[in-house]
Amino acid sequence: MNILRIFVGILLLPVFAAYAIIAVFRMHKDDPFKDMDRAQVDALVKISTIESTEDPHDAITERARALADAGEWQALSAEIHVAERSLQASSGPMRDYGFMSWGARSELNDILEVMDPEHCQRKIAELVERIGTAANAAPQDHVLAALAARTHLDIGWAWRGDGFADSVSALEWSRMNQHYDAAEKWLAPFTEGGITSPIIAHAAHIHARHIGDDGRRMRSIYDKWRALDPGNPMMYKEHGFHLLPRWFGTYQELELEARKAAAATVGTNIGAAPYVWMLNSLIECEPEALSIVDQEFFVEGVADMVALTPNATEANTVLRDFSEIWLSRGLFEPDEENFLQVRTLAENVCRKVAQEHLSAIDLAVWHGKALSAKQTIAALFGDDFNAGRVLDFGSGQLRICRDAPA
Repeated sequence: MNILRIFVGILLLPVFAAYAIIAVFRMHKDDPFKDMDRAQVDALVKISTIESTEDPHDAITERARALADAGEWQALSAEIHVAERSLQASSGPMRDYGFMSWGARSELNDILEVMDPEHCQRKIAELVERIGTAANAAPQDHVLAALAARTHLDIGWAWRGDGFADSVSALEWSRMNQHYDAAEKWLAPFTEGGITSPIIAHAAHIHARHIGDDGRRMRSIYDKWRALDPGNPMMYKEHGFHLLPRWFGTYQELELEARKAAAATVGTNIGAAPYVWMLNSLIECEPEALSIVDQEFFVEGVADMVALTPNATEANTVLRDFSEIWLSRGLFEPDEENFLQVRTLAENVCRKVAQEHLSAIDLAVWHGKALSAKQTIAALFGDDFNAGRVLDFGSGQLRICRDAPA
């Protein structure tokens, strides 16, 4: 199970329809490298290929799932406590405590993926009872309370569905609200006196998005969550997504909050990465709005973000995603004011990542299309490529090292 892909999918379910439209990119008509054959590109772009096969987070989520399935709630809680206290994080979009929480609830999410809640009420009721019994047996354990709350939040959202608010029936709102009310009861003992736990803050942030106060409580909880766990990528991504105009914010507020978040971590190992994490929703959903960003700061943030990941997958993913924006004509009409600005930003991101962080092509990221990756690299360094120079990544970092043989 690729838990990373599944989690990101669920986070962005409300915008999948829009994302599907903007994800169909076409190479720019002025790109001269897309028609070069493999032999030509291989001769001038020297870079190895790898193929990542396992998501490094699978072992974490599967361990949590196994403990939950076995009813070993105290053991599960103890392991999540350790991860939360240490803010332990493998590379990826979430802290380890987040992946453990996901794994513990994954049986429910597996059920909801294949059928709607109307057709699996008995199974849902059994799961709610199991986790509720465990949490009731340890009323001081905030981890088990958070798991119980997240279970209700998952079910409540399943009842609501992913459509716009005006497409949700009164019955669906009622059933959602019942579960959100139940979640609030689990969270209350650990929020009313002040939030001191990141896993509680995450659950409370989810709950606060749907209480009808235009996001005021959500913003307050985010401030507390950030103080507790300033290096959490998923926190910035989720909060940034809900600052889009379609939810509770504006592009200006989103960019300002991204800048404030990064200002607090510049000088640490996190660097300016929060600026990019917070603006992730623009990359995923509304890339045309990237014209609002500080280009120099954004490129710096991308480099810091990639540097936090000790494998090739992140660099490849960033290069692939931003090259699609840079080389595409599917996002804007050519005469749109911000077209060139956004393309320039994407090109600068790609060049920075390729120059400083690309050591190999991850075929899993490029769907097995090494030629596409190499053509992208060639387009980035077109002047050198056209001059016949070799782009050599053999040392783990780009060297434009010699002229190719005639």
